[in-house]
Amino acid sequence: MELIEIASRMIGILTVCVAEDPEDDAFEERLSDLLQGMHTVELTLPSNTPPADVAQAAVQEFHPRFMVTVGTLLAAYLDLAREHDAGSPERSTQQILQEFALRYRVE
Repeated sequence: MELIEIASRMIGILTVCVAEDPEDDAFEERLSDLLQGMHTVELTLPSNTPPADVAQAAVQEFHPRFMVTVGTLLAAYLDLAREHDAGSPERSTQQILQEFALRYRVE
């Protein structure tokens, strides 16, 4: 999965959490669909690879994904916090997240 798709899915997860009722049966399914495969990787290593090398390969593969996940959450939080601090009641959290998603794709 490309890093941009991970970021897009993180924004989707935030949007679902804000816009949908957690008690709705479809809520869990939508989150599960968005999370599917986000942090799954396949490592192709020789069977005699030392455990430390396997761990290093896993870290190298997961690190960018983790950083995009955390970075996306942080950027979305900062956008929401700035809007809150500015006292801008005319835009909902969902609208702010949608604008963030569009801006993120452009950057």
